[in-house]
Amino acid sequence: MRYFSAICYLVLLGLSANVLAESVFVNDQLRVGVRPEPSQLSAPVGVVLTGMKLEVLERREPFIKIRTDKGLEGWIKDIYVTTKVPAILRVKDLERQQKKAQQALQDVIKTKTALEEANAILNEQIDTLKAQRAELQRNRAMQIINRARTGSGAIILWLVVGLIVGMILGYLWHRHQSMKRLGGLRI
Repeated sequence: MRYFSAICYLVLLGLSANVLAESVFVNDQLRVGVRPEPSQLSAPVGVVLTGMKLEVLERREPFIKIRTDKGLEGWIKDIYVTTKVPAILRVKDLERQQKKAQQALQDVIKTKTALEEANAILNEQIDTLKAQRAELQRNRAMQIINRARTGSGAIILWLVVGLIVGMILGYLWHRHQSMKRLGGLRI
């Protein structure tokens, strides 16, 4: 049972070390030799380059034990690494962002050009429709004027006839009222 507890403890300790692992980067323009021991006397087993992300496994001043993304483990001097992202990686990231922004700008320019062309076509259609409307209004006005000319004689005739009939009816009414007042006498 003691062995089981010890094994569980070691497994948890190993897992927590990976969770709490610190990440550092090789700074400047460097090629740093990775050594199997924390000493400058041992021959390098690999090389890490500027911008590589390294996982810190252990620290022994002035060395740190690292692991690369490809699984290479070894020791390097801590003066060659930094926790800040190196300028070369920031520049590459900014270049990617710039390319995306330039592509987005090109897309906006293409869209703007297409919208300007569509706007020009629509303005031409509006001008055509305005011209057609003006022509229709002129035609309608001419029709109204022509109807008034042909019907104006009939209107005047009806007005004259209405005036004459009104005068006759007025005269008859007035005569009728006068006879009533005078007791049936004719004037």
